[in-house]
Amino acid sequence: MRGKLHIAAGVCAGVAAAAAMNMGTIDLAGTGFAGSVVFAACTAVGTLFPDIDIPSSMIGHVFGPVSGLIHHVFGHRGLFHTPFLYILFCIGMAGAFGMSGIVWAGLLGFLYGVCIHLLQDMMTEGGIMLFFPWRKKISLVHVPSGHWSNTVSTAVLVLILARGWWL
Repeated sequence: MRGKLHIAAGVCAGVAAAAAMNMGTIDLAGTGFAGSVVFAACTAVGTLFPDIDIPSSMIGHVFGPVSGLIHHVFGHRGLFHTPFLYILFCIGMAGAFGMSGIVWAGLLGFLYGVCIHLLQDMMTEGGIMLFFPWRKKISLVHVPSGHWSNTVSTAVLVLILARGWWL
């Protein structure tokens, strides 16, 4: 899956969720509009973050040598493509910064974005090691990364996620 598709899904799904929050469907600890904006922004970041293990990715360019080191040690779609890492990260951040409404909105948005990224990568033939370090890769469909059908599957995923916020 390409970075442009990850960011498109993150922005669309994040804005849909933020709109639902702003309309009162969901309230993130009384954060109102600010919480919705933080949630949407952190969703977009979360959709890019797992690819920190590729130095040439959008997020890899930001982290430079750190991204290269991560790639060297863990490879692509290894540790940084497992939900367990991000759950631990969010628990650690919540412990460090407390659970104010804005922090909560940011952490939930980030985790939501990561989940979107992982779902997108599972919709490629490469799949992901969902339960790293267990080496079994999980793939929902067998389509090469970068194939036109990745755009279609991303659009369907975004529509399902957006609809889910309005139930």
